[in-house]
Amino acid sequence: MATAYYSSRGSAGQSAKANTGVVVDYAEFTVPAAGFALNDTVTLFNLPKNARVLGFVISFPILDSNGAPTCTVDVGDTQTGATAYVNAANLGTHFSAAVDMVFPGSGSGNVQGFVGTRYLANDALVMKIAAAPATAATTGTIRSSIVYEMDGGSQTGI
Repeated sequence: MATAYYSSRGSAGQSAKANTGVVVDYAEFTVPAAGFALNDTVTLFNLPKNARVLGFVISFPILDSNGAPTCTVDVGDTQTGATAYVNAANLGTHFSAAVDMVFPGSGSGNVQGFVGTRYLANDALVMKIAAAPATAATTGTIRSSIVYEMDGGSQTGI
């Protein structure tokens, strides 16, 4: 059964940083003691209305300790879907090694063309376990940072 988790900046009820101009934020999440399972999610950041995501970095510890790892990760939002930014990334040989995911970039699974889309309502940046680890790692910390700009203009968005 999938579990919804929250990082230090994605907690339910925690407000997003909504300054004017460019906003940089940082979050951490400790891998659950039982490891991740299929369709588990971690809300990394809450995004305020009028935010335009310019980029993010997620530093993953080992998520799959099996000799034949299978783990893949999606990164998306709650309005557009789990794969808005990254679809089935298998970085670090299916997350069997510690690895950084950088968006935008040309890494495994990156969806091109979504950077700069303006959010017309509050939303959240969410990572999802798209394919379960063959052997789930049970320790480590996911560290992430995001850069977005606040835009109060009348341009279209999602």
